[in-house]
Amino acid sequence: MSRFIGLPVKGVKKDPQGYPVAFTWRGVTYRGKVISTWRLSDRWWEREAHSDRTYYRLMTADFQVFDIYSENTSRGLWVLSHIHD
Repeated sequence: MSRFIGLPVKGVKKDPQGYPVAFTWRGVTYRGKVISTWRLSDRWWEREAHSDRTYYRLMTADFQVFDIYSENTSRGLWVLSHIHD
């Protein structure tokens, strides 16, 4: 089961390969390792609604699982998409 969050996160730290290994949400920093990654590019036919995202599923040492994504633009925005139970 998962909960949709859809809110920006801060303080994303990346490993040497560019994968996120930590992020801060609501004042708490979560550290983990990437267990899955995928890319979503949708609504490519609509210039204003187009999105191109890379998703990362992170698991912490205490087995919490989070999906975060970055928009593949120069803005550098990171978003917490889902928390898995």
